[in-house]
Amino acid sequence: MNWFKGKERLFLTLLSLLFFVPIVPISVVPAISLNIRDGGGNPIPHLRIQQTWQHYTYQFGSETSEVMSDDTGVAYFPERVTYFSLIQLGFGQIRKAINFNPHASFGPSAFFLPRGNNSGNASYGPSRPVPTEMIVKF
Repeated sequence: MNWFKGKERLFLTLLSLLFFVPIVPISVVPAISLNIRDGGGNPIPHLRIQQTWQHYTYQFGSETSEVMSDDTGVAYFPERVTYFSLIQLGFGQIRKAINFNPHASFGPSAFFLPRGNNSGNASYGPSRPVPTEMIVKF
């Protein structure tokens, strides 16, 4: 009986690892280069830009990062890859299939905002093209 309990415990441990450990990589947002411009079309160098991204189907919270635009006013954001467990993938698909909220979002999304006392934004989503420019107003 003890031998079976040991094998059963090992099986349950391996099954738990398979379902709960994030092992499946999914690209949430591709690499993006944003030209940061003012209202007149002039590049804005050395401006901090915040990127917030989330895969609404599988994640409950967003992730953020900031970069500084370079000397030519371009902000480079790397591809954002997040790892998910099999249970997260399955639960996300079930939640999407039985969704009762008409305002719910699903799929990958990213927003870009300038930091400081200025305004402007750019966004990315599966139904929108990858943004290449953000106009910032001071």
